[in-house]
Amino acid sequence: MRSIVAVVIGGIEFFQGVGCIIGTVAEALLVRFMFSFLIMMNIPEAGRMIAEGLLILIIVTTYKLRKKVKKY
Repeated sequence: MRSIVAVVIGGIEFFQGVGCIIGTVAEALLVRFMFSFLIMMNIPEAGRMIAEGLLILIIVTTYKLRKKVKKY
């Protein structure tokens, strides 16, 4: 899941697989930092999984809305 989050946040389009490797690497480091922070804050595994899922949901929704806006 974390690799999917990092790739999607990094700018790789979720449905087409087109994007930039530099953004993906930078976001992989950011995601790693974020989840390390959650571990340091003693958030249980269930909470971390919820955070991952919400992050993916927000990003995919943003991409879909952005594509809709670009059409018009």
